[in-house]
Amino acid sequence: MKETKNHRKGQGPIIGGIYHSDMSVSDEDTDQTKKFKEQIRAVSQRSTDIFFHINLTQPKEIPELTTLYVPIPIIARDITMHPEQVKSRLGIPTDEPFILVQMGGGVGKFRYHYMDEWYEKINQLKATYRIVVAGQLEGADFPFNPKIVQAPLFENGRELVNAADLVISKPGMGILMDCISTGTPLLALPADTKEREVKNMMLKELAGDDSCVAEHDMPLPELEARIKQMISQKQYYEAAFSKVPHHGADIVAQSMKMLSGKSLVDLPDIYEQILKLTPFQVK
Repeated sequence: MKETKNHRKGQGPIIGGIYHSDMSVSDEDTDQTKKFKEQIRAVSQRSTDIFFHINLTQPKEIPELTTLYVPIPIIARDITMHPEQVKSRLGIPTDEPFILVQMGGGVGKFRYHYMDEWYEKINQLKATYRIVVAGQLEGADFPFNPKIVQAPLFENGRELVNAADLVISKPGMGILMDCISTGTPLLALPADTKEREVKNMMLKELAGDDSCVAEHDMPLPELEARIKQMISQKQYYEAAFSKVPHHGADIVAQSMKMLSGKSLVDLPDIYEQILKLTPFQVK
């Protein structure tokens, strides 16, 4: 049985945390990626008594931490709109397929660094599929081709992902979880930070090849060919993504109910009960 941190004992409240990035360090990681994973480990131990860690599949390594570690599946919001309703809201025919392009909601230093570069490539695509650009970035004024649909802001972005035939996106855990849980193929753009590099590594490992991540210098004809390839292989991605459980929200909710009103002295026993909720093993 692991023990909670030495400076956190007795009747004090239980501090929990949750995060979603890979924590396993391997020889294949770049120095930047290794540094990022070490930072996650350090923060989890310094700040929490129990740490819920979102995983795509069974962790290959159970990290040795001084906080109590709980691996959980991805968290996915409920779908409430049919794809036909989504397309109606976008103003496109309900039987017309479309590609969703999204660059995240970050601004300032958190904005995707290659956004304009890839918007320009998307703008020049000659693919026959309709292109829809997600509208998270309010005020991001880019002169899109008139044929490109600029989507309104959806209350639940997973609805938009579910209706798409392919998503092209900057790397991120939110879009990765939405695509996995809906079985929608994802073409991830090049990473611009160490955190986003980890997300692309997770996607490639799950998909089983590198074609789901775009190269920095990908020419337009190759991008068009990659889009066509991935759409034609939708069943392959659906099968790969279907292996990933996505009931993490239920596990966290049940855990919070068990932890409510409890103190650190109760935590070891509750921890053993929480571990029974997750499909992943820690021993």
